[in-house]
Amino acid sequence: MDEIDQAQGDDADRVDRGDRTVEQVDAVADGADGADGSVRGRSRQPWWMRLSVWFLAILVGGIIIRTVFDLPGTTVFGALILGALILRVGFFFLQQFATPPPPPPDPGTLRKVKLLYRCSVCGTEVRMTAATNEDPEPPRHCMDDMELVAPTME
Repeated sequence: MDEIDQAQGDDADRVDRGDRTVEQVDAVADGADGADGSVRGRSRQPWWMRLSVWFLAILVGGIIIRTVFDLPGTTVFGALILGALILRVGFFFLQQFATPPPPPPDPGTLRKVKLLYRCSVCGTEVRMTAATNEDPEPPRHCMDDMELVAPTME
């Protein structure tokens, strides 16, 4: 009888929403694309599991290279660790290049800018900190457009 109650309790926790369970819907809400909780075709593995796979690959590769070529162990393992680090950093940068930039903000919303304008007639300076676009029209002073001095780098 307890097994039936336990099975019903598990089914109660796994309420279907269409063809997906609650866990799968939560996984998709957390940024996963697949119905199995995978992110962009990859399964979600804990960091320690991915690290242990890298460690195991370096260890096995190091042992094979050391025995075949009769090289010192510190040289082989140091080179493999450095190579794995360079490979991981390279994958990180390639992933960043493949990620599309965020969409531009809606028209009319203020953007942060740091521009310094100077009046050519009286020398008054104005610092603009927010504008509706990245290249706003210059403000007017003394009945004339102000000149852009330089974008401030603060």
